[in-house]
Amino acid sequence: MYCKKGFTIIELLVTLAILGILVVSVIPVLTGVEKKAKDSSISQVAASIRSGMEAYHQMNSAYPLQSQISSWEDLDIKLEVIELGQKE
Repeated sequence: MYCKKGFTIIELLVTLAILGILVVSVIPVLTGVEKKAKDSSISQVAASIRSGMEAYHQMNSAYPLQSQISSWEDLDIKLEVIELGQKE
């Protein structure tokens, strides 16, 4: 009687493909690439906001919404309204 030992090439390829997918999905998490990208994006947005506020200040001699904002919560509300394009 013939006894089959070992794996077929298809089984090996499927196993290697699964391992490859797992490795590719884990590497960015382990290296911190995602966190660095988010931090970079936040820094760019903050710089853009700062530049816009300075340009507004130079044209109007006051910062935008200066009289209407007294806390971070007020600023969040104003920014959400602006982002959604709503009128107050």
